[in-house]
Amino acid sequence: MKRRLSVEGKQQSCCVTSLIIGNGNEAGNRQFGFAQFLQVSRTYFVIVTTYSTHVTGSFSLITAGPASISYEQLNMTVQSIYSSALMDSSPTYCRESVCSRSFYYYQAIKINILTSGSYTIASNSSMDTYGYLYNDMFNPSFPSQNLIAKSDDNAANSQFGFVQFLQSTETYIVVVTTYTVRIMGAFSLIVNGAASVTFKNE
Repeated sequence: MKRRLSVEGKQQSCCVTSLIIGNGNEAGNRQFGFAQFLQVSRTYFVIVTTYSTHVTGSFSLITAGPASISYEQLNMTVQSIYSSALMDSSPTYCRESVCSRSFYYYQAIKINILTSGSYTIASNSSMDTYGYLYNDMFNPSFPSQNLIAKSDDNAANSQFGFVQFLQSTETYIVVVTTYTVRIMGAFSLIVNGAASVTFKNE
């Protein structure tokens, strides 16, 4: 049996860019096994598959460590990607209420959810990104209004990442910005979930 451990927020269809470790028979009896230091501030995915193709059957995932953990099965079979860039012409705002001037470039992207379910939303960029998830609408003058979640480095390589249950009857907006002021560059917004989603630059 094969297994891969990856960190939140990257393409689950290949899981190479965020792969931490992968092995096959280290636990004996053709079972995978590994010892890994895990951080409480991160979300991890364990992907269980088989050595040979077209093999099915039941399995158990056994974890031992200093504390109990919780599992959530995610059927992340569909990936949607939105690519854009923060530029000099992009709007700016104060992403936290404590700054005195609007120096953070941002882009607000509406995500249309066609099927309710659990979705992973993450950035992929050379920039140190910061992400915010809003319900209904985003007002740059009041960035805490309608805020569902925010993320700095929850994904690998200084990228933001969310795991969130999203309803098809609701409107969601992801605001892509940066950790540091006056940073510009290209980025991709990667959404994995039960169905494809559509994007609209707000």
